[in-house]
Amino acid sequence: MTRRSHTLLLSHRIGTETEGVLTARFPELRVVRLPASGDVPEDARDATVLYRAGMSHDALRTALAQLPDLDWIHTASAGFNWVLIPEVVARPIRLTRTARVLDVPIAEYVVGTTLALLKGLPALLEAQRARRWEREVSARGLLGATVGIIGAGAIGSAVAARFRPFGVRVLGMKRDPKPLADFDEILAPTELDRLLIESDVVVVACPLTPETRHLLGAREFALLRTHAVLVNIARGEVLVESDLVEALRQRRFAAAALDVFSEEPLPATSPLWDLDNVILTPHISYVDPNNSLRGVVEFADNLERYVAGAPLLNEIKSRELGY
Repeated sequence: MTRRSHTLLLSHRIGTETEGVLTARFPELRVVRLPASGDVPEDARDATVLYRAGMSHDALRTALAQLPDLDWIHTASAGFNWVLIPEVVARPIRLTRTARVLDVPIAEYVVGTTLALLKGLPALLEAQRARRWEREVSARGLLGATVGIIGAGAIGSAVAARFRPFGVRVLGMKRDPKPLADFDEILAPTELDRLLIESDVVVVACPLTPETRHLLGAREFALLRTHAVLVNIARGEVLVESDLVEALRQRRFAAAALDVFSEEPLPATSPLWDLDNVILTPHISYVDPNNSLRGVVEFADNLERYVAGAPLLNEIKSRELGY
């Protein structure tokens, strides 16, 4: 299979820098940018590859209906849940994701927000804005703490590696509980309760699947230590959001940093906005100015493999499981 036999489609939000890298590395490939509507130009409907980022479901459906030969979709995201719409699942389209780009920025976000909550920085910043010299602030450290990471994949492993220098014990949870570097112990999903009970910091980093949807609700929040900090960088639907609000209101555990929500953008009417023990961010934990370049290099490496007929990296393992 030669490069000349392929047309590559880019979704409209992919930057011109990314397009330039691809056209320079693959001069024989035809690269076509899609409009926001997803409507495919008639002379590009033989495309076999789609590189998507920031593409709406409606636009994807429009494109799919016009692409009978589409063989591979690469999604510039940490998970597959967004792209697994019925129109994709019904076809034998290969699916890959960005894997080696987002893990480090997200891991840095986790450590940063954890330290901010443990050291009482939200309260101190509020005092600063009020010009109040506030020294009665609750603060804790990480030395000797236990960090429990739900989801010990690429992102979870990057989180573990960055917590290690703080002198913590790291527990991980994974479907296949084999030993992993930077974790003291890997637990099976059946041991979730133990992870919650023993951890001072709980990081939710698992993919959203039928098994993990609403994994943490009122019962699980009640197991957390009263001083525990929860950080969610997975998907909002992994938590029962109404139960989370109630647990935080009642101070059943200390605080949370949330970058993902059941509904995004988070509605102005959400009670989460009113809680003083929460750091809310608008799904930006992955943001880094170098992401686009790193992402296109990763995709281009996979495109080389695709053109050569070699196995793709970071391909979905199970559509049923969602990762």
